[in-house]
Amino acid sequence: MTGRLHRNFASIALSNLLAPCFSLALVLAIGRIQGVEALGKYSLVMTCFVVGQVVAGLGLPLVITREVARRPDAGGRYFVHGAALSGACTAPCVALAAWLLGRMMSDGEVALALTFTLLGFLPSAITQCGEAVLLAHERASDFVAVNLGETALRALFGTALVLLGYGVVAIAALILALRVVAALVYVGVLRHRGVSLRVGFDRDLLRTLARNVPVTGAIPIVNTLYARADMFLLSSLASWSDVGLYSAALRLVDLARTLPPAYARALYPVLARLAAPGQHEHFTAEARRALRRVTIVSVPIALCLSGLAVPLMRLLFGAQLVAAAGVLEVLAWALVPLALAVTLAQMLFAANRQDIDLQVNVAGTVASVAGCALLIPPLGAVGAAIAVVVATTIYAALQYVGVRARVTDPRITGDLTRLLGVTAAAAACVWALSHASAVAATALGLAVYGAGLGATGIVSRDELRGRLRTLGLRAPSSRRSEALGEP
Repeated sequence: MTGRLHRNFASIALSNLLAPCFSLALVLAIGRIQGVEALGKYSLVMTCFVVGQVVAGLGLPLVITREVARRPDAGGRYFVHGAALSGACTAPCVALAAWLLGRMMSDGEVALALTFTLLGFLPSAITQCGEAVLLAHERASDFVAVNLGETALRALFGTALVLLGYGVVAIAALILALRVVAALVYVGVLRHRGVSLRVGFDRDLLRTLARNVPVTGAIPIVNTLYARADMFLLSSLASWSDVGLYSAALRLVDLARTLPPAYARALYPVLARLAAPGQHEHFTAEARRALRRVTIVSVPIALCLSGLAVPLMRLLFGAQLVAAAGVLEVLAWALVPLALAVTLAQMLFAANRQDIDLQVNVAGTVASVAGCALLIPPLGAVGAAIAVVVATTIYAALQYVGVRARVTDPRITGDLTRLLGVTAAAAACVWALSHASAVAATALGLAVYGAGLGATGIVSRDELRGRLRTLGLRAPSSRRSEALGEP
């Protein structure tokens, strides 16, 4: 099971890392050729695209993966009925939203681009359900290949359109076309993997899925609104330049925060099986290991992004967007609570307690919207970054309370408290020396963090030796022990 988990994590992490890299090529082309205002418009379109990919499935992929992981032979039935239900519910919503855009939005170019993006929600209903079945069968490499292919083609053809002088409308039309192709490819992949799609109409299954929609369908909507409230409110309360600066910093954060969700997603089918009766101790042990791993790994990533913000922005976006470094220095720290939150969410889903996740998402959305509304007018893009960090911390804390109260106690409060102290010491070193050399300050901060993990016992010597053995290495102390004849 551990081997499959690691392979699926590696596949999903690779996809999550490469996809933003491909997308970054298009962002750089727009920012350098068409300017910060065009980048702001494109960022709004892509925000809606991301929302559509998640919302279109009505949250049913959570149910599909959980049930097919326990009953693999039911994959075809769940895919067909889930995609049909999602598409039927999404179509009228898309039509209404497109009509409202045409009547209410003053910028006709952006309105047309968003309409194309909305139409892409329909094939996304199919891709989401297909991906859920493949994940349940632990075939992550299959949907990774499809998603990466779509992203690479979008970056390639999108960059070509920008170089030819086309704007955001042409890019949105390209996004729609590639979504349709991806949906057809998913059907072919499922057939290739032996998932039978010739299933009859099952009224009981359709009713079961429909009963889940009020909760599971609300989760991705609220979660996405929470995750993207910053962009939506920036578009309304600040200038397109603020949106462009924020989106430039957000691109790097999006790239970094792909790892914790990748691990959590690969973990989900494992937790779904361990949530069965009689497996509580194994479920708790796996939950605790997962939470410690994602937290320990996310801190150095945040340290690097925050400490190297100025040279990174200058290198990637040029002098005209170096002001986004201030946004990145703050926004990077949302990675740590996010890593905790996404892993805790998988525990709630596996235990069939998605109602708690919905309540937490609502609270997180309220915190995010309130913080953005309060801080964006006086501080602009930096205010949005501060609001996101605070809201994400509240979100993770509430998730942890929900898991402890309704699922299991992972018993990591002590580790988190010590980790907070170590992280604060490392961040203080970076901040104190950043004026002299960002690279040297960041390196020192990482050294302080690593030493703190060992000194406080967050990572024990035995655990470190175990990790080194997993990598085919040996710790120096173990060689000494063998030389002395110790076991």
